Amino acid sequence: MSASKFRSLVNKGWLQDQHGAWPMALLPILVGFSWAGWSLAQMLLLATWFTGFLWFSSAAKWFKAKPGSRVRKRLSPAFFTYLGLTLGGAISLFFYSLFVSQLQLFIWVPIFAPLIVVSFVASMRGNERALAARFATVCAASLMLPVAFGLESQSFLAWFTQPQWRLIWVVTGAFIWFFGGSVLFVRSLIRGRLLREWAVSSAIWHLVGACGFAITWFTGWLGCFPFVFAFLLFTRAVLMPYLQRNGSQFSAKLIGIEELIATGLFMVLVFTGFAV
Repeated sequence: MSASKFRSLVNKGWLQDQHGAWPMALLPILVGFSWAGWSLAQMLLLATWFTGFLWFSSAAKWFKAKPGSRVRKRLSPAFFTYLGLTLGGAISLFFYSLFVSQLQLFIWVPIFAPLIVVSFVASMRGNERALAARFATVCAASLMLPVAFGLESQSFLAWFTQPQWRLIWVVTGAFIWFFGGSVLFVRSLIRGRLLREWAVSSAIWHLVGACGFAITWFTGWLGCFPFVFAFLLFTRAVLMPYLQRNGSQFSAKLIGIEELIATGLFMVLVFTGFAV
C-alpha cells in the first residue's frame, strides 16, 4: 500500500495511524489463540475485537468533529461500518456464550465494562490521549490474552487451578507492564518532555517491573532474561529523558523504531514462556 493511499484511509477513519496501537491491540489476543489453538469461535472473537479496535479509532475523530461538518461526513462511512460489524460480532458472541461456551464470556463483562466506558467517554470528549484512557486500553488489550485462551475452556475453575494458566496470568501482567511502560516512556520523550513527572513515572513503572522479574528469577520461577530485559528498559527510561533534558534530540521516528525493537524482544520472551 502506498503512503498516499494509507494516509487517505487514515483520514477517512478506516485505519489507525498510531503505529504503536497495532501491536498493543493485536499481539495479546493472537498469543492467546496461538497457545489455545484456533477455532471458528476464536476467529469470530478476533474479528469482533479487530473491528472494535478500528471503530474506537474512527470514533475518536468522529466525536471530535462538529455535527454536520465535512470532516464528520468524511468519517461517517468508516464509523458506522465498524460500529455495525462490531455490534454484529458482539451479538454473535453473546449467543455463542449463551448456548455453547457455558457462559465463559459473561464472566469478563464486569471487568471490561469499566475499561470500555473510560475509553469511550474519553473519545467522546476528544481526550483519547488521556492517561486513564490509555491505561484502560492497555488493560483491555492485554486481558484479551486470557479471554482468547479460555474462550472454549470447559471450567472457570481451570483458570486458577491448571498449570498452564499460571503462565497465562504472568504473561498478561507482563503485557500490561510492557505496554503501560511504553505509554509512559513515549510520553516522557514527546508530549511530556518538558515535565519531569513523566520521566519519573516512567522510571518508577519500569523499576517495579524489573524488581518483579528479579524476584521471579531468584526464586527460580522464571529465567534470567525477563529481568535483564526489564532492567534494560528501566535503564532506557532513566537515560533517554536525562539526555534529552541535557540537549540530546530524539526524533519520533527513532523512538518508534526503538519501541518496535523492544516489542520484538518482548515477544521472543513471551513465546519462550519467560523460561530462558
